[in-house]
Parts: sequence; structure tokens; C-alpha cells
Amino acid sequence: MLHSDLYAENVLFDLDQTPIFIDPHAKVGPPAFDWAFWCVYYTPNEGFADRVALCREQVPDLVDEVLAWSATLAVDGCLYYLDTDDPTAMAMLDDLGDPLLSSIVGN
Repeated sequence: MLHSDLYAENVLFDLDQTPIFIDPHAKVGPPAFDWAFWCVYYTPNEGFADRVALCREQVPDLVDEVLAWSATLAVDGCLYYLDTDDPTAMAMLDDLGDPLLSSIVGN
């Protein structure tokens, strides 16, 4: 359990339906999740591709996983922002439309 907040939004499933426990405020977990969270949320309206490029320079072995987590976070964020009528939803949609994520989200 990741600091006592195990709830539905913190459980994802891989292609084999194995649960993966995440934490939006990670203390223990995959480093790629932290990179992805930074890429998607640092400044939601700009800079996604630049942050992914920096990630590629610093941790090249994690980039594919970072992009997968980025897509997941952007979808989750977009759904939340749409539900709360927050205009930040458009930033999440922009990230999902970025060519870096096209192979993941099927653009």
C-alpha cells in the first residue's frame, strides 16, 4: 500500500490484467511515473514535449514507460477536468494529441 491511500484511482492494470498500484504523490514506485507526472502536470498548458525531451536525455531507458504513464495521466486528468468544468481539460487533450503519444493513444 502506498501511504494508506489505496483506492480505485490508484490501481491500474497491465496488458495481462495484473494490478499495478500507483500513487499520485509517489514515495515508492516506478521512477517513470514521477517523470510522467512532471511531464504532464508541471505546466499543463505548455512544455510537454520539452519535458519529455529532457527525460529522454536524463533517463533514456525510461522514456517508453514515461510516455505510457503520461498517456494514462493525461486521460485521467482530462476526465477529471471535464467533470469539474475546468478548462485545463484542453491542455490534457493537447498532450494526448501530441505526436509523442500517438502510438500509445491511437491518434
